[in-house]
Amino acid sequence: MVQSQRILLIDTEEIIPGITKLTFADVWTRPGAHIIDNAFTTMAGAQERLIVDLSRVSFIASAGLRTLIAGARGLIARHGRMVCLDPDPWSSRCWSGAALTG
Repeated sequence: MVQSQRILLIDTEEIIPGITKLTFADVWTRPGAHIIDNAFTTMAGAQERLIVDLSRVSFIASAGLRTLIAGARGLIARHGRMVCLDPDPWSSRCWSGAALTG
């Protein structure tokens, strides 16, 4: 579990072997993104499939989006996949601009 003042990784759950679900909560601001970046990058680098549950995140700053996009690109390069579950509407629009959706 990783905690900071503004972001909380509440749960890491292996759904089935090779598929892990990460659940985040609160506000993902620049300081929070910096703190979670290494942990998220490590987790994304070790998985084939990753579900990132953002349903409890009320805001993701650009630094947080960068963390998610870098993780997704790393997974794609290894023929893996990452799915963001229930992101806020603004974040959803950013995925199209990052060329990560089909």
